[in-house]
Amino acid sequence: MKEGFMLDDSIKAINKQVKKHSNFSKDKNVQISVDLSTQNAWETTLMTLIDEVPFHMIGKGEQSIVKTLLALSHKKSDEANLILLEEPENHLTHTKLNQFLKHINDNCKGKQIIVNTHSSFVANKLGLDNLTLISSNKKTFNINDLDPITQKYFKNYRE
Repeated sequence: MKEGFMLDDSIKAINKQVKKHSNFSKDKNVQISVDLSTQNAWETTLMTLIDEVPFHMIGKGEQSIVKTLLALSHKKSDEANLILLEEPENHLTHTKLNQFLKHINDNCKGKQIIVNTHSSFVANKLGLDNLTLISSNKKTFNINDLDPITQKYFKNYRE
């Protein structure tokens, strides 16, 4: 029954549109499928698959990436001048985080990106020259306002 559902022309058309508009990842196949494990839960019958794995069964980091990149690939985000990201490092390995931040840098050019993070890695990857630090007493500092030793710490220079 599930295979018949997936082979239906209308579902193929939907999945073609999903694939077309989820251009955030060339190595992932996002599609709509059906969960037939329960008879009476029609609200949860349709489900999203990532490389044929149900969305709710992939890792939290991968879920976060998929949700964020789907939002960024939405037509309305093309019109946006401002992108807000909250702690993009959560639940991600350094490799996945690096790929994610590269995608953000490559696909959000010309947009103001505001990121709430505790990670100096994220700050480095997104550009320290535009970094604004907020102290515990809510004062703000640009990285160039800090003393050279502190700047060196954040920029992670090697001598």
